[in-house]
Amino acid sequence: MICNIEPSRFHAGSAYVSATKYKLDDYQPLMFKTDDFGKTWSELASGFPANTLTRVIKEDIVREGLLFAGTETGVFISFNDGDTWMGLTERLPVVPIHDIAIKGEDLIVATHGRSFWVLSELTVLRQFKLEHLEKSSHLFKPADTYRILPQHGLVPGIGPGKNFSAGIFGVGGTYVQSEIQHKQKLFLDSGTNPDHGVPIVFNLNADSEDEVRLIIANDASEILAEFTKESDPESFDIERGMNRFVWDMRHPDAEPAPILNFQNKKSLPSPVAPLAIPGKYTVTLITPDEIESQTFEILKDPRSSATSKDFDDQLKLLLSIRNSLSEARIALKTLSDLSEQIEEWEDRIGKSETANSLIESTRNIKKKISSIKSELTTVKIPGKPGKLAQITEKLEALAPVVSSTDAAPTKQSTLVFEELSVALGIQVANLRDLLVKDIPETRSLLRNSGVSVTDT
Repeated sequence: MICNIEPSRFHAGSAYVSATKYKLDDYQPLMFKTDDFGKTWSELASGFPANTLTRVIKEDIVREGLLFAGTETGVFISFNDGDTWMGLTERLPVVPIHDIAIKGEDLIVATHGRSFWVLSELTVLRQFKLEHLEKSSHLFKPADTYRILPQHGLVPGIGPGKNFSAGIFGVGGTYVQSEIQHKQKLFLDSGTNPDHGVPIVFNLNADSEDEVRLIIANDASEILAEFTKESDPESFDIERGMNRFVWDMRHPDAEPAPILNFQNKKSLPSPVAPLAIPGKYTVTLITPDEIESQTFEILKDPRSSATSKDFDDQLKLLLSIRNSLSEARIALKTLSDLSEQIEEWEDRIGKSETANSLIESTRNIKKKISSIKSELTTVKIPGKPGKLAQITEKLEALAPVVSSTDAAPTKQSTLVFEELSVALGIQVANLRDLLVKDIPETRSLLRNSGVSVTDT
């Protein structure tokens, strides 16, 4: 029984055929190729296990000679036009494969009893050569990736088990946390979406993962992100052999938010790292022996009507918001350090004869610290209602408003940022005066009164 006929995309007169004879009690694989419009046929079943029924053969749409075969037990792949085959069964259960389709970078298989399965990122298989494994390192060219805004789905933070989507998003899914694959969510009763970002695949042939760097730059050679095992031990957990890292397409985030008052890590704000805009980018892999670079593109969502200028204006404002937020958070961290320093000074003052005048000086500084902090952030006191959002909280809230869609920033968003920028500048200037004038004067007063204090 002829299962499928696959005309070649690369040569007229070439075609592939898969067939079975199990109804005649013959379970051997049957696949053939013709290069002369069917006058003669050559067998392609070398390398297949015995008694493996072949259901379908499919030629790749990009790389000549790259073939996929669906059998009664799984999928096989050939890099040399069917001369040799090997299994392609990563995470695919033992199941009959009755049809195969290729769309873009995805290999889609139709199983008999286990629904559809998709293998993404065919770009690596299309580039793969054995000599790549012989080099000390090799960086594969990343596939061009669409810039799709993140969509809200499962309620975050619930944890493994049954999760229900919020509101209109339909039924939820059950997942477990994979300890092997960097705590990836593995859904048990629904499909798993592709990673949101640019997959970067590279091979390392030496035990030098601690010295490996990965750098992402835009077409103006501006570095957007840099990763090492030391700086990003969780996300950049690489080792000898084949590695896969997903860049989330984002610029560096703002300075981490300091934990103030009685806050805990769960109450910290969400990241505000701006998403990279459509355009050309370069990834560079640096190892002790080689430096390799590959280019790729971030593509605009085909549903978006935004222009290049819209994206440029949006990114410019988001970067400004991020930088101002970093400045505000650094100021808050400095204020927190100053508060601790003043507390230490007051402990050293003790009950000396000049204690009252010295304490008065430190109290004045504490009042100024409190005044600046109350303008920069909402100072929450347990048991009392909180104040309205201040500069930091407003910047944190403004970023997701600007980035919520593919469009230029609204006039209102721009005006809000300008007002916050002016207000932030005033408080940063007040902090600078505190550091340049009040702190040195009080430190000098304490020393003249015999109180031992440091310069920091």
